[in-house]
Amino acid sequence: MVLETLDLDALRRWVVTARADLATYAERINRLNVFPVPDGDTGTNLLLTAQAALAALERESVRTTEPAWSVLSRGAVLGARGNSGTILAQLMRGLADQLAGQPPADGPALAAALLRAAEIAYTAVADPEEGTFLTVARSGAEAATACVAEGRTALADVVTAAADGARAALEGTPEQLAALREAGVVDAGGAGLCAVLDALVTTVTGVEPARPPLAASREAGHAHTHRADPRHVPHQPPPGPGSEVQYLLADADEESVARLHTRLAALGDSLVVVGVDTPTGREWNVHVHVSDIGAAIEAGIEAGRPYRISVEPLAPVLPPEPEAGTRALVAVVSSDGLAELFAGAGVRVVTCGPDGVTEDDVLDEIVVSAAHEVAGFAGGLARLRGGDGLVDGALAPKPHSAPKQLRDWA
Repeated sequence: MVLETLDLDALRRWVVTARADLATYAERINRLNVFPVPDGDTGTNLLLTAQAALAALERESVRTTEPAWSVLSRGAVLGARGNSGTILAQLMRGLADQLAGQPPADGPALAAALLRAAEIAYTAVADPEEGTFLTVARSGAEAATACVAEGRTALADVVTAAADGARAALEGTPEQLAALREAGVVDAGGAGLCAVLDALVTTVTGVEPARPPLAASREAGHAHTHRADPRHVPHQPPPGPGSEVQYLLADADEESVARLHTRLAALGDSLVVVGVDTPTGREWNVHVHVSDIGAAIEAGIEAGRPYRISVEPLAPVLPPEPEAGTRALVAVVSSDGLAELFAGAGVRVVTCGPDGVTEDDVLDEIVVSAAHEVAGFAGGLARLRGGDGLVDGALAPKPHSAPKQLRDWA
């Protein structure tokens, strides 16, 4: 039977189905995980977050008069794991803000709630980027809203439009984010959200969407086989220390949390802070990637009472190993016109600015080429900043022994 509204029973069945689908796809989603760091746990974190939301709903719904949406969102926020899990929890909280205490959502109500939830999710992320979970969430919500604007207001039409819009956005993520394009994968968090929205379609329509298995064509990381533009290779600095720090924060107020947000943003990246009301007061789930673990925890202590603290080392971003017998050409050029000319011929390009280029700029191109031998060429008076003169065409074998070879190159 096709549902006309999303009532309590339907809400529960949606989360049960989403949890089951995330369990099925968790490892596939983990293999897509290259951004913001390739730690291979996005699918697992989404699954754990969905499980926490469902556990709260099953535990509390029989002994409270509180709206089910509020219980669900609180369980998601307090149980959220990792960057993507915390964003999923913020989406749930955004839906709850719109739908808790209201009549069961019909098509227009759900479309409006999805759009508002996506907007709120953007505000939870300190430095949002396109081509990520956030893009997929917003695109799905916009598709649902457009469906209503076109006069197709049935709940089944709205959830199908949301899921289709999200899937289309997911397929476009490699064109928006260089790290995904270089790895040949779609965004892992966005893939997980597509699974959640497909579960909603199944719940409402009674029919599972007819799609290729999620991420099946990308298990080995070769979804997009076209050659990446050599001018837009993602910067890959040498591996360094870094950890994922996450904790729940109680006994804080909005002002202290704002100060915490500012301090953590200065300490690291991938910062997501999500707040939710609990029976004992408002609490926050804080997630950040930092090098200084102690400073991140101390910031929480200054803001309130951090608890359930977890610290996980981040996987280093390792450069590709050079392939035996392969060669590459790196051109250092002085204009976009020359860059386009060389890039069209498959040459890796470093474009000079007014102050020249650094050794690190050239080394990045050498390392990511994964070639055993790399030849360098300079055109249009391209100058190596910090070097002794113009870059010439000397051969730099075995790029992973740079920067010595890079000094020989200059």
